[in-house]
Amino acid sequence: MNLILIINSYPMAIIRNEDRTEYIDAVNQGHTKGELEPYYSIIEDAVERSLDGYLNAAQRKPVIPVLMGKDKDIKLLKIGELAKAAGETKATIRFWTEEGLLQVAKSTKSGYALYDPKMIDKAKEIRQLQKTERLSIAELKKRLNKPT
Repeated sequence: MNLILIINSYPMAIIRNEDRTEYIDAVNQGHTKGELEPYYSIIEDAVERSLDGYLNAAQRKPVIPVLMGKDKDIKLLKIGELAKAAGETKATIRFWTEEGLLQVAKSTKSGYALYDPKMIDKAKEIRQLQKTERLSIAELKKRLNKPT
């Protein structure tokens, strides 16, 4: 498939890890049911991301494609990126999310949580409150939801 794309002057379609399950399902659907539209859609998105990467590189911008959230200018963070930026573990970020202290901005089709960069400051605030005031989860929720 990628050879055909390259021969026709398109960049390679790189399937991201978070899209792998959807990609395999689309391949199986095309093979067993003859329904190719889901496959074409995934490949189209992958080629577009690759092309964006090439264009960014040519303009000396970061090559990593930006995952678009509600605000097109915001790069959403994966849980590991948020954890690293906030100085926390992924398990802590996951726990705080499950407890409603951090909000997921968007979930990928594969179910991966993506966070608004504002959650970095919120995670740091949670940690600071835990250190200085040793608040419970319920107390943290009340404190974080108070208007400032």
